[in-house]
Amino acid sequence: QRRCCLKSVEASGSGMRGVVHGLRLRLSLGSVVYLGQVSEDLQGEPCEILGYDVEQGRWRVQMLNPRYQRRSALVPEEYLEDFGYCIMPENGQEIPARQAFSQTPEQGLCGRGLVAALALNAGECVFEELPFLLTADDTMEVCRAYFRMRSEARTNTALSQVLASFLALEAGSSLPSSAKTRAAEQAAVAFEAASGGRAVDDAVKKREELELAETLLRWEANRFYRDTPGAPGAFALYSCVCRMNHSCEPSVSADCRFEPLQPGAVVPGDGRCSVVAKKDLQPGEALTVNYGPTELLAWPVAQ
Repeated sequence: QRRCCLKSVEASGSGMRGVVHGLRLRLSLGSVVYLGQVSEDLQGEPCEILGYDVEQGRWRVQMLNPRYQRRSALVPEEYLEDFGYCIMPENGQEIPARQAFSQTPEQGLCGRGLVAALALNAGECVFEELPFLLTADDTMEVCRAYFRMRSEARTNTALSQVLASFLALEAGSSLPSSAKTRAAEQAAVAFEAASGGRAVDDAVKKREELELAETLLRWEANRFYRDTPGAPGAFALYSCVCRMNHSCEPSVSADCRFEPLQPGAVVPGDGRCSVVAKKDLQPGEALTVNYGPTELLAWPVAQ
């Protein structure tokens, strides 16, 4: 079995923000990933991305398990086996003023949504946005990210803002009862794992499980799949993109834009979601997007 070399490594660039490019992978600074193909004592250990060392051809990571005392390691790219989540506080913000779009509290049966604030031509970019949260398609990772946001928000203004952005999203009240039942079951499992088998007061347990179930419903109702080149896909949450409603005749498209791979570079804005008008839009016209696969737009209504 191969080993990682654990040592003190200068975390140069860790204060920067952007997407780090490796040989194949693109990972945002601060991403939580899990080690694989290593010795048994390190298998599955969580670590945080600090950067990519071009000369060494290895990723710089910081071990998150307390027993490693925040030591760092230089690890080959193939050791980064599973992506967990990444919280990006700088991207969690309310809709800026004087934009080409605005929020409306009511959009027919769909509830609140976004509308054009200016006249826009077909093909014109309405806005671009980076996600404030990326997660694997794993409810445990969603819960871990939420626990971290909630815990650090008490002392960290940026995390407080990103938590507020998350809570501002609709909690999936229109999802079917099966989704709510599934979320409740997943929340119970996540809370049991987080409590580590410790005895917990029944009232606290019930309150925490309800909060986690709502967290999972909010994630499921708002997530957008992001297909990252050369890496496993992940689900993204945005402050603005997530507020657009679905239509089988969408007025805009929402696609992620990736820069050419630049190993070792920290690339701001890489993977941004670009919202582009599919037709001429007038002020007040709804900004709607297709939630399903591209071919959905060609399906018969019954299908």
